[in-house]
Amino acid sequence: TDLPFSENIRSFTSDNLGNVYAGAQFSGVYLSTNNGNTWNRVNEGLTTRNIEVMASTPNGYVFAGTMTGVFRTTNQGINWEKINIAIYPSDVSTLHVTDDGVLYAGTYDQGISRSFDNGDTWQQVNFGLSSITGSQFPVIYSITSDPKNQVYAGSYLDGVFYLNSIEDRWFKSNHNLTDETVYCLSALNDNTLLAGTSRGGIYSTNTNTINWVEKNKGIYATDIYDLFVGLDGYVFASVFGRGIYASSDNGRSWELENSGLNTPYIFSVVANSEGVLFA
Repeated sequence: TDLPFSENIRSFTSDNLGNVYAGAQFSGVYLSTNNGNTWNRVNEGLTTRNIEVMASTPNGYVFAGTMTGVFRTTNQGINWEKINIAIYPSDVSTLHVTDDGVLYAGTYDQGISRSFDNGDTWQQVNFGLSSITGSQFPVIYSITSDPKNQVYAGSYLDGVFYLNSIEDRWFKSNHNLTDETVYCLSALNDNTLLAGTSRGGIYSTNTNTINWVEKNKGIYATDIYDLFVGLDGYVFASVFGRGIYASSDNGRSWELENSGLNTPYIFSVVANSEGVLFA
């Protein structure tokens, strides 16, 4: 079947078989097993159809974050189960799986939780998280990790945090970051961390010495909703209202790549194992 044109697709993920999952704002999850040529709804077991974010592990677990917690499928969407434990009934804003298989869930109101066993059990990891808004925890918009499994979190008004693995404590890392609402983060293989912000466009820093530098050459600096590293090393940025920009030099310069796109409003970008890019 075709994916309805009216669907508001908020997030994507791709599993270890190359299948692509699209999370819709009002109608649950769609699955494509043939590079997006056809899509089928896979909602058995989902008690909500409002999918905000998706993620997957190398061993085939797929996760959907919703306003009422996290759901998991282990059989390509045939059925889903609710897995909440420490994060219930949180509104889940972001999910991320590190290269060594640790699952992180960021929320709008209860900080960050972590699972070492594919979501079977969870623990909150909030030590050091603080917010200038007066709330107990910052709103977490994004989580990423670098090849050394160093974890970073982007937030609303509070910038970027990094997790010190020895102390299991978060520290703010905002030196020279002039826009501290960070919608998305992406770690590259050369110790570069990119941050997409709400007004200032894209910033870059070396992860060894956090010092943010604006990287908007060729890009219209506005809301950056997603950053994605493709299989060929290209970095893709979805700039809301402008479409997709691509960088071949780790974010130092950007070019608009909208050929074939019939909308400039892109929430999420992903590629499957065959290198097919979805927006």
